[in-house]
Amino acid sequence: MTASPQPLWTETATRTYHRPVKTLTIVHVSASLSRIGGGISATVRAIATEQARAGHRVSVAGIVDEHTDSDTAEFADIPLALGRVVGPKALGYSPQLKRHLGSIDGRIDIVHCHGLWMWHNETARWLARRHNAALVISPDGMLEPWALQRSVWKKRLVNVLFQRRALRAAVCLHAAAAKEADNARTWGWTKPITVYPNGVYAHEYDVPPDKEAVAARCPALAGKKLLVFLSRVHPAKGLPTLVRVWADLCQTFADWQLVIAGPDEVDHQAQIEREAKSLGIGQRITFLGPVYGQAKSQLLAASDLFVLPTHSENFGIVVAEALAAGRPVITTTGAPWEGLASHQCGWWIEIGADPLAHALRQAMSLSDDQRSAMGGRGRAWVNEEFAWPAIARQSIQTYLWLAGHAEAPPCVRIE
Repeated sequence: MTASPQPLWTETATRTYHRPVKTLTIVHVSASLSRIGGGISATVRAIATEQARAGHRVSVAGIVDEHTDSDTAEFADIPLALGRVVGPKALGYSPQLKRHLGSIDGRIDIVHCHGLWMWHNETARWLARRHNAALVISPDGMLEPWALQRSVWKKRLVNVLFQRRALRAAVCLHAAAAKEADNARTWGWTKPITVYPNGVYAHEYDVPPDKEAVAARCPALAGKKLLVFLSRVHPAKGLPTLVRVWADLCQTFADWQLVIAGPDEVDHQAQIEREAKSLGIGQRITFLGPVYGQAKSQLLAASDLFVLPTHSENFGIVVAEALAAGRPVITTTGAPWEGLASHQCGWWIEIGADPLAHALRQAMSLSDDQRSAMGGRGRAWVNEEFAWPAIARQSIQTYLWLAGHAEAPPCVRIE
């Protein structure tokens, strides 16, 4: 699927929306707009949709992959510019995308680039310079210390080729949590940072639990309480620790089954399966593979407890989704979810086997009613603080300031 080289702005794209006093023209640029991009793609889709609903002229640009045709339908009336990759997919070099973006006529106020270490950063930098627009970059966790230690030589090469140039051109960084902003400062970012979270459409996860439907798709889950991990199956997520801890606990909690769902990356699932087999607990873990849309909502609704023993997250959208589904959550200090403790809806633990074992034992020992009460508090918290329309307003306030139409909003850190 490729975008037409015609101008991206059309009256049909904005005619149903209320226009604000100052209408901004915004272009979001991301490596992927499909499920391949995981939480980044979902965030781009949601923030662009809400900004357009607020009356701004918004378009989205990204590269084509095997799921683009089906997944970009969810962008509805948002104009898209899509380009195919030439050369290694990991680099994302797309001259076609640049040509499509070059067809934009008129003013652009904001170019917002999502993610690092791929060629779309250079494309976003070029577009912002071409239109004298403010360039905003969301690192999306890619400046976190743990992430910077991965693929070091690739990052050094990419930095020399184009990433350093793009970061120098950016006038503002977007961080999804205070921790990500602090880490960006430690890394060396000296310009302004706007801090606002990613969000969730809570109503998408407000579905009644249907364990029978889940068991019909996977008979091994019939009659079991479900401890669910739902994220990328990747070394960053702490799955080896989870499996080893589960090996020690699963005999005590014989009516529970560990469910690992999510797309496999760097062949990590095979490693986890081998570990489970060597520990003799292969039958106590169910691997579901990627789960999206309604199946994802149903799995979260049918779960009894959600766990994400991650090493590093800039936000961790799956935590918000699990809370929206009314499920208590266990995650680590590698994710910025300290509110789990203060809102009494989960456990925010140190990274490691002992803290994880303690939290799991405590959570699985609770009654169903106690866990349900915790989940209810989590859902209320998400509805109050992580609704997409309110988050989009913070992004627009930041953009208006960068475009010279307003004072810096409270979410902006100048120093």
